[in-house]
Amino acid sequence: MYSSTSAYNFGSSLFNSGYQLKEEDVNLKSEKFNQKGTSYAIGKRECEKYLVEEATVSFTIFRPPKIFGPNDPSGRIWWWIQRAIDGQGFIIPDHYIDKFQFVFIDDLVKCILKSINTNSSRNRIYNVAMDEICGMKDWIYLLSQVTGNPIKFCFIPMNVIKNDSKLENYKVPLYNYSPYLFNTSKIKEDLNIQFTPAIEWLSNTVEWFKTKYKGSDSEGYEYRNQEMALYKDWI
Repeated sequence: MYSSTSAYNFGSSLFNSGYQLKEEDVNLKSEKFNQKGTSYAIGKRECEKYLVEEATVSFTIFRPPKIFGPNDPSGRIWWWIQRAIDGQGFIIPDHYIDKFQFVFIDDLVKCILKSINTNSSRNRIYNVAMDEICGMKDWIYLLSQVTGNPIKFCFIPMNVIKNDSKLENYKVPLYNYSPYLFNTSKIKEDLNIQFTPAIEWLSNTVEWFKTKYKGSDSEGYEYRNQEMALYKDWI
């Protein structure tokens, strides 16, 4: 089962601490566990709770953070890549929480496939995330490395960004109010998994979007000039 890392947000007192959360840090019996968040996230957590407490068949649960890679249908990674390729820069809301991890889609698939034939993974819950812990500066530096463009950025209060009528719906796809950090030692031990270095999977992903992507511009890109005008006014 592919579950949700919101299990930590609403089922662990350690969430927000900057600590790399372990699978057992979630309290499935927490009153908040099934009552908070979107219906999408709640549904995943309810499935997880049911499997752990009532399932009569074997299962394996995976808790990935945001999933990135080539052909990403969410548009989140394309938002970053398209702006990194044009080399103009980024404006980032200044209350962005500056720690996060992702997972490369190929690594998640590798974990799922390997678990099928691994007895030790039965009835287990696993975090699945890249090894690197990124801050915003680290993430933008990675984008700069793989695109070959020097990339500028600045932090701007969200209310200032939204003052521009063209940017009133502006949002950054990695935006979190809380740090999402995960301990992956259990899956590495049980499945002998090694996660792809971030610079490697990001390079592959950028190359795919450069050479194979045939879709539309990323969300909000039609207001790219307004983004950069605000950037120049702010720095």
